[in-house]
Amino acid sequence: MSNRYYIPFACYTMILIGLDHFVAEVQASNPPTKQELLDLLVAKDSRFDNLSIAYSRIFLIHRNRIDDFIAGKGPQPVFDENLDYDAEAIAKVTLTVKGSETTFDQEFETDSEGAVLPKPQHVKWSNASGVEQDLVNAADDAWILHTFTRPLEPHGLLQESRMEVELCSGIGYGKRIVEIESVDLNGDTTVVKCTMKLFSRDVTQAELVIDKSDLVRKARLNIDSAGSVQIFEIETSGVIGGRAGCELASKGRLTRTSVRSPSKVINRVTERMLIEIDKVTTNLSNQDYERLSTINSKGVTHRVEMSQQNLQDKLKESKRLPR
Repeated sequence: MSNRYYIPFACYTMILIGLDHFVAEVQASNPPTKQELLDLLVAKDSRFDNLSIAYSRIFLIHRNRIDDFIAGKGPQPVFDENLDYDAEAIAKVTLTVKGSETTFDQEFETDSEGAVLPKPQHVKWSNASGVEQDLVNAADDAWILHTFTRPLEPHGLLQESRMEVELCSGIGYGKRIVEIESVDLNGDTTVVKCTMKLFSRDVTQAELVIDKSDLVRKARLNIDSAGSVQIFEIETSGVIGGRAGCELASKGRLTRTSVRSPSKVINRVTERMLIEIDKVTTNLSNQDYERLSTINSKGVTHRVEMSQQNLQDKLKESKRLPR
């Protein structure tokens, strides 16, 4: 090529490069529209399907002797804040999902009081069969199969537990957003204020901090559910699963503060959950999904049907505060 043509060609190339930089700068200085952002978050959520994640979990439950009294676990309490205590539950967990089907396969290293168990307790909890069941390896080596006779609930305890893991993985926000009020850029992150729905009767005001890969890195959720007020504060870090097609935060922490019940002001931290994901397996084959999600009743020594009242008693026994 002669110099006569080379110089204009070089100038043309420089102009194109300059335009690319200009477009990139304009895009970086303008936040996505509300609908664009919602579409990005919902697309992120949709990839959390037909997969399993293996993670370690530390669950800290902050209790008061008053809670034990309400649960029928002790005598009339003295109203003394010094009687507060923490129970720490440590577990290795595999969560398997396909659509709304959810299975937790858990090995607990501690009991609900925080005491280290002589050997891990195995609990498998699933609705993959169309009926919610859990299989528990009791301390005396009995295998107890609980079958819940109530209809499957879109906002039941199983789905709530899945939601907590999703939020701690930086996803699960888009599909729960009702309306986005504002979208603003703050350096390399996008700050979103929105209204969400987490449970069956709540109105949740949320502020989310989202990174460039559309993972939520910080969230504050103010939840008002029929007069019961809670705050979720969530922080995530790290990345895992990108090569597998489902990018998640590798570490997450959720702090739940109960602010008010319909009858009294509480205003104290009740739970903290920390998770660290070790492995993400996507595109499960039918055989692998069945193996991970099926509750095998072979060897079961006790079978118990759980009514709604049985469930409330079980929640009290496990020291889960009422939602």
